[in-house]
Amino acid sequence: MDPARYLALFLDEASDHLGEMGRALLALEKDPASAEALEVCFRMAHSIKGMAAAMHFEPIAERAHALEDRLSAARAAGCVDPVGELPPLLAGLDVLEHLVRAVRDTGQCPAEPAPLASHPERAGSPKNAPDDTSISLTEAFHPPASLRVRAETLDRLLSGVGEVALASSRLRAASGESAEADPTRLATGLDRMDRVLGDLERRALELRTAPLLRITENLPRLARELGIALGKRISLELDGPSLELDRSILDRLGDPLLHLVRNAVAHGIETPDERRRRGKHEAGAIRIEARRERDSIEITVVDDGAGIDVEAVRGRAVSCGLVPIDLAEDLPPAEVARLAFHAGLSTLDAVSELAGRGVGLDAVKTAVQGLGGQVDLLSEPGRGTSVLLRVPLSAAVQRVILIGVGDECVAVPIGRIERIDEVDVAAIESAGCEAFVPIDGLDLPLLELSALLAIEPAAQGLRTLVLLTEIKGQRMAVRFDRLLGQQEIFVRPVPPLLAGLRALCGLTIGEDGRPVFLVELAPMPHKKKVRLALSTKYLLFLIFY
Repeated sequence: MDPARYLALFLDEASDHLGEMGRALLALEKDPASAEALEVCFRMAHSIKGMAAAMHFEPIAERAHALEDRLSAARAAGCVDPVGELPPLLAGLDVLEHLVRAVRDTGQCPAEPAPLASHPERAGSPKNAPDDTSISLTEAFHPPASLRVRAETLDRLLSGVGEVALASSRLRAASGESAEADPTRLATGLDRMDRVLGDLERRALELRTAPLLRITENLPRLARELGIALGKRISLELDGPSLELDRSILDRLGDPLLHLVRNAVAHGIETPDERRRRGKHEAGAIRIEARRERDSIEITVVDDGAGIDVEAVRGRAVSCGLVPIDLAEDLPPAEVARLAFHAGLSTLDAVSELAGRGVGLDAVKTAVQGLGGQVDLLSEPGRGTSVLLRVPLSAAVQRVILIGVGDECVAVPIGRIERIDEVDVAAIESAGCEAFVPIDGLDLPLLELSALLAIEPAAQGLRTLVLLTEIKGQRMAVRFDRLLGQQEIFVRPVPPLLAGLRALCGLTIGEDGRPVFLVELAPMPHKKKVRLALSTKYLLFLIFY
């Protein structure tokens, strides 16, 4: 057997088995006599042992075998000792996850795992995240991509391909006939081709989806171990983990959910003593709920902790210059709570390994907005906090605003735009290298989209168009030349030559055959300006200067 051929399959299967084992071990913590959870743990350990042996990953096979022996004894006893046996089982799972990550990073299994304690951050880190261990990575390793597809999904896709072939044959036949014989046949064939292609596109998009459980399965263990580190008892429940999203969306949602759980444990949930004084159950509850709303997924992270200390946020926002003191005093509590999304704003005075750096909620908002999504927060003092993430079902299909910059047309995700205004050019003020425009009684920073893309702007009149957006927690205006409408587009990856440019996050082909870039609204360093020149169908050249 060629191990390289089956490496990607091993990594996918092992990750799934480890996730199931982790959930089963948490179930055993609640019910040490759960025969079902014991059986799942045993089967997962046995499967990992067999797969690792087939791949000649002996350290993984040996560790899985040791876990299998412990679980076999627990099955014979009818329960697992929560004090004497459960911690070693969880530690053994950590070691297996560590070894599998090493294989994912290097393509090889280390002879012996580095000493590994049960560490909160490591236990809850995403499957593909790099791990700080003593393993030396001599070169970057990228396992071949793999995709597991349900048989019925593939059958529907193949059926759609057959429909396209049939419709194509009918069109060829219709186009070869005299128009006088049947003038409507060609138009009918084109309509049918459009419907078939639309259906085929939807079926192809199904191949890109994966269940939310893929990124949430480790969160209950993360919450439990973070709670232990902080002297708290935590219970995390998942509702709707079977909902499916685009894999590219899922991969970028893992970190935001991780941040939200860490914030809930570190900032929200009280210690058992404090919860008892407040008449609550001593174990704090976190719930992650997912539901589908039309063409988007809504994920809510709710905790029953102390809620956000509005006055502490208000005071910190004033002290760090985020809000003037007179304005801060007039802000309603809900608006003050939302200030927690700003970078660098933390209500903890001491920076610890788990919290206090002021990057958690800011990172959440930045990541979700980068997906064309939105974030909202509700908090009730003494009762808890709820954070709502709304993201599109697919990153491949997005609704965008088409705008003109000079002679070019670019697209901006509609979810990133607050609104579009027309303002007087004379009202724009400059201060050094920066410009400001009065909007809603405030002087907002003005970003020139033509300068961002190094495109010659159109001739300016007395008034100009700006779109309002939020960039890194700051409300900004972006100036452009023409509004061309909105459209739903199929987003293609940026070509490798352009992949390093932050300003470009996707590509589609317009009706005239010209490339249309999906633009990420963010200022770029002066030396990394980009000049784009487009012909009718092809990108002619790219110059960095």
